[in-house]
Amino acid sequence: MSTIDISPKGAKKAIQSLDNLVEKTATLINESQTGFLPAKGSMGYIEHEVSIRPDSTSTAFSQANTLIEAAGDHIFAFGRTLTEPMLSIAPWACARSALEACATSMWILDPRIDGRVRIQRSLAFRHNNLNEQIKIARLEQNLIIEENLNSRINDVEKVALSLGFNQVLDKNDKRIGIGMIMPGPTKLIKNVLNEELTYRILSGLAHGQSWALQLLSFQLMPVDENIIQKNALPSGVNIIERNLEPSHIIAICQILAKAFSKTVYYASIIFGWDTDELVKHVKEHLVEIGIENYELNISSD
Repeated sequence: MSTIDISPKGAKKAIQSLDNLVEKTATLINESQTGFLPAKGSMGYIEHEVSIRPDSTSTAFSQANTLIEAAGDHIFAFGRTLTEPMLSIAPWACARSALEACATSMWILDPRIDGRVRIQRSLAFRHNNLNEQIKIARLEQNLIIEENLNSRINDVEKVALSLGFNQVLDKNDKRIGIGMIMPGPTKLIKNVLNEELTYRILSGLAHGQSWALQLLSFQLMPVDENIIQKNALPSGVNIIERNLEPSHIIAICQILAKAFSKTVYYASIIFGWDTDELVKHVKEHLVEIGIENYELNISSD
């Protein structure tokens, strides 16, 4: 239940509190002894030491870390687009990207999985990345880059096979993953953050679908007969103008705050940060955004 005032003033407070949450979190990470490298004795350190392939474990951590940086960047951008003069469409695209980055990072960093599964997920993510690059190379008709990328994918698959993972093929024996099939972003956000509805709405807007644009970025304006006659408009016409509802801004701020908080909480467990200090700081900012009694722990996921 939200405890923040649903008003332009409340929306402004939520935006600032979200920005402060990310900024303070970055400060805590920078003040830690190792940052995004596992501290000695941490879960990530032990996992790396006993890993079936330490380089693959390091790659998984690096992937997740980059996604945390991306999530923070998108959240900062979200806040800037809502600074006067506010934009009415761009904020929601930033929010969508932030949710996707958080969900993918959490999926890789999940403290409940073992090191082998983490590597498996990392391999799938890497295959997905390389496969997208191949699509670009094909569009550019650059055969040399395409061949190099295919060679890299083959090398990644060799690593997966050497670690005991099976080939991931479709019924036509076409490779559709490495280690496992990488879940799509909608499925990831549903399973990891339980925010499928929000993500689908934001995706509709990002894809230019009129229903989503009208829901989040515009409002219908009343039209009287004098305006219709003056502008030679047909009867029954609808006129829309840009609009941002404070309730929408506050709701997305709260969703982003919880997603980012859970992501860095996972990272704190893996990398050995001061989890108690992080949770204390996070809860303070969540209260400012209107979220009280939020349990930041693995069992609540």
